[in-house]
Amino acid sequence: MEAIATHLHTGQLVILESTTYPGTVDEVVRPMLEEAGLRGGVDFFLAFSPERVDPGNAEWNTANIPKVVGGIDADSTAVVQVLYEQVVSTVVPVSSPRVAEMVKLLENTFRAVNIGLVNELALMSHRLGVDVWEVIEAANTKPFGFTPFCGVITTQHPQFDCQAIAARSACLVDTRNALKGLAGSHIHRL
Repeated sequence: MEAIATHLHTGQLVILESTTYPGTVDEVVRPMLEEAGLRGGVDFFLAFSPERVDPGNAEWNTANIPKVVGGIDADSTAVVQVLYEQVVSTVVPVSSPRVAEMVKLLENTFRAVNIGLVNELALMSHRLGVDVWEVIEAANTKPFGFTPFCGVITTQHPQFDCQAIAARSACLVDTRNALKGLAGSHIHRL
């Protein structure tokens, strides 16, 4: 961001897409960019748009995954929306960068919790002599309220500051250290 700040000029659009905590654009990025004297929402546009990729997925790609965008003001949101409409089929504007940042937190948390749940069910299934894949496939026949999650939970994201998020919310807990080493020898095909 420091490199961008040194080259920032009037009329530019800056979009943060890194996985981060809600409040990063308002509390970190904007003040850093404004240090040179330009003002966000007046001299330059600033927004957050969570990256949404599923590497290797042939069905969902950059062009057809809806893009959430939230600017620091209405003009920033409008400019980022127009930009992304050139490359993606659906743009979903939200009221602020903080809302867009929270969308990413919800998506990551939803995925992590459900993968963790499936990992626990896999351990239980193994102890009971049940094939967890048969359980997942059968549960996936329910036409609503179920999403199959398969895979090993990753306990750390290089750009995701769990401690910063936990410090801002009493309802979130940093589980990275609690999860380390628990799955280890129990991971079979997940």
